[in-house]
Amino acid sequence: MTADTRLLDVVEEIYGAALEPARWPDALDRVADCMAAQHAHYFIADSRSMIPSFAAVGHTMAEDLLHEFHAYYHTLDPRLEAGLRSPAGVIYPDHQLCDPDAFERSEFYNDFYRRCGSRWMAGVMLERTEAVTTGFAIVRTPRQGPFESRDLQLLELLRPHLTQAARVQRRLAGNAARWAAGHDLLDRLEVGVVTLDAQGRPIVVNRAANDILASRDGLSLGSQG
Repeated sequence: MTADTRLLDVVEEIYGAALEPARWPDALDRVADCMAAQHAHYFIADSRSMIPSFAAVGHTMAEDLLHEFHAYYHTLDPRLEAGLRSPAGVIYPDHQLCDPDAFERSEFYNDFYRRCGSRWMAGVMLERTEAVTTGFAIVRTPRQGPFESRDLQLLELLRPHLTQAARVQRRLAGNAARWAAGHDLLDRLEVGVVTLDAQGRPIVVNRAANDILASRDGLSLGSQG
């Protein structure tokens, strides 16, 4: 497999994860493998609190460690403040955010990163609005060593695809939330509501309509309307 083909496969996995978020761990594993890294991390968070509405990491990092990171340890990361000040779309290796010696003396490194077997990171804030921040980070072990310029160039090739995938995922999640809210509103109505497509097939049947149909008093609804 050529390098270009391998990169295209990774991009395909990223967009697949945008459509099916449960696939993000697999996609992140592909990114990490492509960049000779330990694991990759992707999140969508509230811009003020930085509490994620969605977060994923490759399979090489245990889920409980990911939860610990977002619940507590991310606030102790000495690279966080400088990272949040970085413009969206700018890739940064961690040594540009924090003095390496100071980082290795930090509680974050000694209590969390060492437990994960991690040391080096390169990250990027993919997009930042007043409401939402999306970010991506790639992590290496001490033995794998820091990210070099060729690694950052590869991440720059992936960055626009990660950004677009995050937008697609957020848009789909917003549509799903609006659909759920509309369906919940219909279920609160005391009258039965059935919506049909152009061929007369049922699309939405609210709770009252289902109750009426279940009573079998002369009304029925099949797959063809």
